Amino acid sequence: MRKPLLWLLCAGAAWAQSAPSINPGGAVNAAGYTAPLAPGSIAAVYGSFLLSSPAEASGAPLPKSLEGLSLQFSPNLAAPLFFASAGQVNLQVPWETTGQSAVSLTATLNGQAGAPQAVSIAPFAPGIFSANSQGTGQGAILNTSYQLVDASHPAIPGVTYVQIYCTGLGAVSHQPATGAASPVSPLAETPTMPEVTIGGVPATVIFSGLAPGFVGEYQVNAQVPAAAPAGSAVPVTMSIGGATSNTVTIAVGPPVAVTSSLAPAGGIALNNAVVPLVYSWNSPIQFQGSGWKPGEIVTATLHGPLNWQAVPPADLGLGTLTADASGNLAGTITIPYDTGVTGPSTRIPRPGIYEVNATGSISGTVAATATITICVATELGAGFQIDWGHERGGRLGVFPGTLADFSPERVDPEWVTVWRQAPVQAYGTIMANTNGIPPARITSSDYPGTHYGHDANLFLTPDPEYQWLVGTRNYYANALYANNAGPGVIEIEWETLNAGSPASYGQGNIGLPVWANPTTGDRVFVVGRWILDAGHPDKGDSTEIHPPRLLATMRTRPAAAPGSGARATQVDIYASGHGGGANQIDPPGLSDELDQNGYGGGRIQDALDASDQQVYYQAGPASALVAALANTLAEKMVGSPLTGQIFTTAGPSAFPWGAPGTEEMPINDMDYDFDVPLPPPPAGATSIQMYAATHPQHTTAVNEVVTYTNPVNGLPTVAH
Repeated sequence: MRKPLLWLLCAGAAWAQSAPSINPGGAVNAAGYTAPLAPGSIAAVYGSFLLSSPAEASGAPLPKSLEGLSLQFSPNLAAPLFFASAGQVNLQVPWETTGQSAVSLTATLNGQAGAPQAVSIAPFAPGIFSANSQGTGQGAILNTSYQLVDASHPAIPGVTYVQIYCTGLGAVSHQPATGAASPVSPLAETPTMPEVTIGGVPATVIFSGLAPGFVGEYQVNAQVPAAAPAGSAVPVTMSIGGATSNTVTIAVGPPVAVTSSLAPAGGIALNNAVVPLVYSWNSPIQFQGSGWKPGEIVTATLHGPLNWQAVPPADLGLGTLTADASGNLAGTITIPYDTGVTGPSTRIPRPGIYEVNATGSISGTVAATATITICVATELGAGFQIDWGHERGGRLGVFPGTLADFSPERVDPEWVTVWRQAPVQAYGTIMANTNGIPPARITSSDYPGTHYGHDANLFLTPDPEYQWLVGTRNYYANALYANNAGPGVIEIEWETLNAGSPASYGQGNIGLPVWANPTTGDRVFVVGRWILDAGHPDKGDSTEIHPPRLLATMRTRPAAAPGSGARATQVDIYASGHGGGANQIDPPGLSDELDQNGYGGGRIQDALDASDQQVYYQAGPASALVAALANTLAEKMVGSPLTGQIFTTAGPSAFPWGAPGTEEMPINDMDYDFDVPLPPPPAGATSIQMYAATHPQHTTAVNEVVTYTNPVNGLPTVAH
């Protein structure tokens, strides 16, 4: 332990006394050298203790006697001793004196007790240790590099955090036994936070408690305020519970230019793990910042989304934070949802990646050091309040128990768009195998009424800037993902190439040919329809890209350039508007009805009045005869009737816009641009070679342009 205490030796004349004695008023705070004393604190006691040589404790727990000398607080509380000499004893005031205002203190040497002296006890008696052990001058105050904050290592206003070593701050949580060292974990913290001033300016205190591993010594961590004056001996004081410490000093240098900053932190908890900097609607963002003016009002704004096709970024105001006396920001602001608005004017924040900006009333605008992601809220577990699949038109059905998944409402509609009809695009990588199940495969079964043939299921981990495509439900394992669910995974589904039935695989123009299928580790660029798998409304809807309209597979397996044999990058590109049954099940008119005048993200409640909403969400449509048969069947199969009535008019088909879509959708409504990383050039290479091959499915003229970018040593590293 640091020895901030003055060790005194008494003159030889004291040896004639038969019992030790304590000076009147001789028990003082060992840091500030004043009375009263606080429970648990370190005290210095002056008197005549008749010892021929000094003695000190070897460590914690502290002994109750040194060289036959002990000191007792009434009633019969032996004090743990740090050090004893002929004229001074350093001890810990027992925690058991809590609640007392006056006690007596007696010194005993080899059984001979001296006269007791009165000692005042108070809940708080702060004292700051000093380098000269006299309670004045340079304080026992360190920076975060454990250097004394003196002229050699001055504090920087508004930047430096200091550790102030002191005593007498009173009660703590996780209080150690008298004489025992303070715990390292959990920390013993003071329930009352002291006030610290540096140069007369209040400092922000971030910790107050016992110094871990020490006895009776407290540590207060604080930031030197931005307005602290410069100097080699700037005064530092501390007060707590109405009691004020002695004054010590530190060195403070001139202020340095500090750039205002704002940093988001945290994220939403998904499947028992916090996903950093990923949020959804109605979830709070934690903010930290520094470098602002004291008391400055700072407005936080989201700017984005940054990578939506044909959607220019816009600003979304979040709220305000107020800088503290040191110019720091700390607080949370919640991402809005619909702000209580319903109807065509509702503007729910678009999913996407956003830049976080902060505008100070004095300092101006700065951008956060990180971007954040807003994803759609589709998980229905505890703590999730928004059912986006239901809001967009997914329906539950009335079949009971194990029959619920077969309720026809779950495929009417089965795949509703997440936001709008226009396609999305993403880069990513096909995830690794899990439990021996390949993440790129042809599924063994599909609902026959909504498919011509079996789907190719491709599980993609999007690049971070496209993580917003992954709904919150995707983070949870479920049967849909067949053990391929994982953090940040989205499924790509496209029927395997067929001519309209499972009997015609590998023929026709519907779906994805096998030669274009990616495998584990392949990099992928995909453009397609972003949908909710609305067939699982009781669990929450996973987001998918289903079906794509373009898939570019950048192979990881070795490839060789024809003729030369040099290492090459192979890219298999397939574009088609033939999406199979998936293009027909979700009526395109539903997405158009929820388009919010081009903004997207509308809900059934925004497009339909209350009576039409009831019609849309009620079970059906089916005739009365079919409903009766369904009820009888349910009772026989699971022992329970339907959970509600089936109506003759219900769902999308009850409205003019509810007609099914067409199997083939146009794809010549946009350009497709993507980048392909190139392999390192072989020795002596001077140019790029490209070889293009076409497959039998190539039936449409394509205006293809390849450019090369990002040169290194004169040769490109990327093909665009």
